[in-house]
Amino acid sequence: MAIFILLNNYFHDLAVAVFFSSVVLTWIFVKVFSEEMNQEKLKQFVRFSMYLSIISLIFILLLGVPRAIFYREFEWSDAAGRGQILALIVKHIVLATLTFIGIFFQWGIYRKYH
Repeated sequence: MAIFILLNNYFHDLAVAVFFSSVVLTWIFVKVFSEEMNQEKLKQFVRFSMYLSIISLIFILLLGVPRAIFYREFEWSDAAGRGQILALIVKHIVLATLTFIGIFFQWGIYRKYH
């Protein structure tokens, strides 16, 4: 079970990185290359990036469930004590805000180039 949770946590973090990267790269491509790039190629890139964002967001949510369930058993730090609960709340508020901003940007770009 411990190996499963370890891999789950690794893939959860990887999905977060893929989501963030796809949003940032899409924004950069649209801002920097939108006038120079063939519009059909840009539309293909935006569609692919949107697909990648959606898949990674689904993975983030699905893999986050076991991570939350088994957090206390596999990731809890006695040294940090109950202070880590506040840290986790703050972390998730910040990351949720960034995720919603990313979704907002991604959706706006997708609507423009779809």
